Amino acid sequence: MPMLSYSSLSLVFLYILWFTDLWVRDVVKVSGQIETILGPAYLFFIIFASIFGFAWFIAILLKKYFKASGLLKMQLRYIFVGLFLCLIFVIALDGILPLVAKNTRYFWLSPLGSLFLIIATAYAITRYRLMDVRLILQKSGVFLLALSMVVGLTISSIWLMAYLMNYSPNPVLMIGGA
Repeated sequence: MPMLSYSSLSLVFLYILWFTDLWVRDVVKVSGQIETILGPAYLFFIIFASIFGFAWFIAILLKKYFKASGLLKMQLRYIFVGLFLCLIFVIALDGILPLVAKNTRYFWLSPLGSLFLIIATAYAITRYRLMDVRLILQKSGVFLLALSMVVGLTISSIWLMAYLMNYSPNPVLMIGGA
C-alpha cells in the first residue's frame, strides 16, 4: 500500500513539473547567461526529491551495507562515497544555491556531480570486481555477432533477390531497411 501512495504522490509531482508554472516559472537570458525563474513549488520539489528519492535510495544501500561483509562491503563503501559526493554537489547547485542566493546560473553544472559516482563505480569495478566485466563483454560480443549476422543475411538476401530480378537497389535504402 505505501508503494501505491508514493507512486500517486510522484504522479502529482510530475504533473506539477511538466504542466504548470509552479516548479519553473520561466527561463530567461540575463547578461548573456541563462537564468531560471523558480516557481513557488520548487522548495517542495527539493524536499520531496531529497526525502523520497535520495533518502530512500540511501536507506536501501545502508541496509545492504550493514548486512554485507568482505568484498561486497568494500564495493558498497566506494559506491557510497561516490553517491555522497554526487548528492552534495547536486543538492548544493540545484537546491541550496537557488533557494538561498536566488542564483540559478549554475544549474548546468549539477550533472557534473554524477562524475563522482561514475568514478567511484569505475574504481569499484576495476579494483574490487563490482561486476563481472568479462561476462558482460562476452554477452555483448555474442549479441553484436548475432546482430551483425542477421543484418548481413538480410542485406545479402535483398541484394540476391534484386540481382535475380534484374533490379538495381539503392544501397542506402537497403542498409536502412535492414
